Amino acid sequence: MKFSISEAFKFSFQSFKENWAKILGTSFFTIALIIIVQYFIAKSLLMQFDVLSIINDSKTMLKFVFFKNISLIVSTIFFFCLTSTLLPTISGSQVKFKNYFLEGEKVINFICGMFLIVLVPSLIALLSFGIFAKHDDGSVIFNVFQTLYTVMSFGVIIYLFRYLLFYVDILEGQSVLKSLKNSAQMLKGNLFKFIALIILLVFISLLGILTIVGAFFVLPLDALVIIYVHRQLAKSYKNIPQKTFKMRSVKV
Repeated sequence: MKFSISEAFKFSFQSFKENWAKILGTSFFTIALIIIVQYFIAKSLLMQFDVLSIINDSKTMLKFVFFKNISLIVSTIFFFCLTSTLLPTISGSQVKFKNYFLEGEKVINFICGMFLIVLVPSLIALLSFGIFAKHDDGSVIFNVFQTLYTVMSFGVIIYLFRYLLFYVDILEGQSVLKSLKNSAQMLKGNLFKFIALIILLVFISLLGILTIVGAFFVLPLDALVIIYVHRQLAKSYKNIPQKTFKMRSVKV
C-alpha cells in the first residue's frame, strides 16, 4: 500500500487545529527539555557548549562524534515521548499530557532500536575519519577509494531509513526486533518516497528553527505526519494488531 503525503499533512494540520493549546504546551516542554539536557551533555563531554569552535584535533573529533550520537538519542527520546502524547489523535481522541511519561520498558526498547540504527553510521563515520585523516595524500588511487567508500556509506544509510518507523510500534507495545521488522515491511516499495518525505520534514523543521517561534509548531506537526503515514502503511500489513488500524477520517 502506498501512503499519501498530502493526506498526512492534512491530518497533521487538522489535529493541530483541534488540540492546538495542549500540543503547543507539550511542544514547548519537549524543546525546553532537549535544550537543557543537551547543554549538560555538551558541558560534560566537551567542557563547553559551543561545539563548533573546538574541533581542532582527532581526539576532539572523536569526542564530538560521540557527543552528536548521544545528543541524537536524547533528542529522539523526547520526540518519542511527544509522539506518545499525540498518538491518540489518530483515532480522534484528545491529546493527554499524561501519555508523555512512558513506561521504562518502552523507553529501553526505543533506545535499543535507536542504538541499532545509529550504530552503523557512527562506525562508518569513525572509520572514515580514521582512514582519511591519515592518508589524504591526494593520490588518484586513494581518491577513487574515498569516492567508493562514500558511495557505499551513503547506500548503507539509505538502507537504514527503512527502519525509522519502528518507534510507533514500540508505543503500541511491540518488541524491538518485531518493530524493526514491521518498519522494513511497511516501507518496502515506499522507501524513496518516505526518504523524500523525511527530507521535506527536515527542510520545514529548519525553517521553523530559523524563526525560533516556528520550532514549537513544526516539531508536533512532524510527529503527526509520521503517525499518519505509519497508520496508512499499517493498514496493509497483517502482522500489525488490528486495533492499530482504526483511523479517523481527515477533515479537509
